[in-house]
Amino acid sequence: GCLERGGERSCPLEGGATRSGAIRSGSAGGRIVSNSPRRGQDDPTTPADIAVMIDTSTKASTRTDSALAILQATRPDDRMAVINFNSTAKVTAPLTTAVQDGGVNNDLAEAMDEPAVTGETNIRLGMVTGCAELLANGKAPAKAAVLLSDGRHDMGSMSGAAECFQEAGIPVFTYAVGSSDEEFLAHIASETGGQFARLSDTANQYCEFRRIRAIISGDPVGGCTTFQLKTGEALTLPFQVPGEQDQAAMEVRWRDRRTADEAAAEGLPVDAQIVSPNGKVLKLPFTGIKYEEDDGAVRFRITYPTAGEWKLVVNLNDKAPAEGLFITFSASTIPQALPFLELGPTPTPEATSLGETATPEATPTPTIEPSATPRPTLPP
Repeated sequence: GCLERGGERSCPLEGGATRSGAIRSGSAGGRIVSNSPRRGQDDPTTPADIAVMIDTSTKASTRTDSALAILQATRPDDRMAVINFNSTAKVTAPLTTAVQDGGVNNDLAEAMDEPAVTGETNIRLGMVTGCAELLANGKAPAKAAVLLSDGRHDMGSMSGAAECFQEAGIPVFTYAVGSSDEEFLAHIASETGGQFARLSDTANQYCEFRRIRAIISGDPVGGCTTFQLKTGEALTLPFQVPGEQDQAAMEVRWRDRRTADEAAAEGLPVDAQIVSPNGKVLKLPFTGIKYEEDDGAVRFRITYPTAGEWKLVVNLNDKAPAEGLFITFSASTIPQALPFLELGPTPTPEATSLGETATPEATPTPTIEPSATPRPTLPP
């Protein structure tokens, strides 16, 4: 159903996001709710190896932006390979760590930025090359491929392309770039257990690929939505955290069009503060909160968060462009895997007289019972 508050109405979208989840400077809104997977470890990430197969006969700017969005949606332990193809195919970047020093791997980003090539296109060769890279070098428990193409294959048959992925149990997620043969691309996705989408239908590509990344690991999809933020305007992003969670994570991401050197020299264009359910602004560093930043995102990871509505207050500073920025907010939680366990009492052995040999009695096996003591929460 929909949530009404302060005269505004907020209705859930796919993945837990809402149509009016942000509160702008004094107004009220909805919230994003997540039911992320049960893990029971501090780092819930399930690593994945992903091959991105890029049809370079398509418009360069469109596919490059999409490929970069895929890279930005990866998780810390993921690896990615880039395969560029037209009439030929090459592994421009073999499987390598997607995230480095808190940001995306620049070598992968550069490999995705290939100029457009005219002529015939061999989609089969691009797919076979991507599958071979995953089979030869893939080590992660989850594997997948993403195909960015217009779906126009004009060099021989497609024999063996989908079969390679089918036999290995690797899904191919296909995305139509520009004017495309959508039926052909949808068939590839269906044959391999992946999904098909038109990039023109994806208003926020980062949220779309974040959704796909969760599917690759078999995880429920957390909330993710985008807002436009203007200079001088504050944006309050609420996030409901259920009880008994090991971790809550909130991220704000933006497209920083400055070079990496400019961003490093000038600083972040976004300021963010985290507010606990009791209304307290938490000043960093704060015990139990891990803060991370790079040139296109800030992240907060909260260990054993207090149940209730947390908020992230975001505003643009003087480093931001005059026209403002589009801000993408995503959030998720990790439920407690198991309750704390405690051992039952161990019987005290009876004393014996000196020189006596005691006959050992069977010691009862300690019983394991759930503790009534809850895990600590933060803050109070």
